[in-house]
Order: sequence, then structure tokens, then C-alpha cells
Amino acid sequence: MLIPVEGGGEPRELLRVSEPQWINNTAMPWTPDGRAVLVRKMLVEGGAQSELWLVPIADAPPRKLDFDANRVPPYAQGKIRLHPDGRQLAYDSGQSKQEVWVLENFLPALKASR
Repeated sequence: MLIPVEGGGEPRELLRVSEPQWINNTAMPWTPDGRAVLVRKMLVEGGAQSELWLVPIADAPPRKLDFDANRVPPYAQGKIRLHPDGRQLAYDSGQSKQEVWVLENFLPALKASR
């Protein structure tokens, strides 16, 4: 729903889904131009499959983006950003690696002092 906060106006529905589909409402980031929001539509119960939709707030229909939304971890939903040109997405892949390295024999040998 889009709800005007000033000047009155009625709330307006932007996108509706039917069960078993649902909207991941963790976050719905605005596009840089403020003309649309990005919405992650979950296709099955449990969220195993999803789609990313661009939902305009003006008089244009929502459209599914040609992007595999299943690659975006659920917690990264609010971290998706659309480039101002509308042709690139950036998101947190959720992959972090922590490693411990052991370096051996990399220092020169010490000479005995007299």
C-alpha cells in the first residue's frame, strides 16, 4: 500500500499476491529516483523460491526483474540497491570468511650473539 502522509488522499494498493505467495516485507527499498520500490515476492511457503519486482508508485504496472532473487540471502533484502540507471543491482552476498594463517620459516635465521 502507498499511503500519502500530507495533503490527504486515499491509500493505494501497489501490488497484491495470492497464497501461497507472500511479500518479504523485511524491507522494500525505494529506487534512487523515488518512483518505485523493490519488492521480493516469495513464491512458496517457507521462501524457498522468490522473484524481485519493480513496483512503480505511478500509473505503471509492476514488473518482474530478470534477476535470480534466490541468490540474495533473506537477511540482505534491505541491502539491495538499484543503480540510478535502473540496469544494475548491488546487494550483500552474505558470504564472509574468517581464516587463521600460520606462517613458518619466513624470517631470516638469527645469528648467535657473543
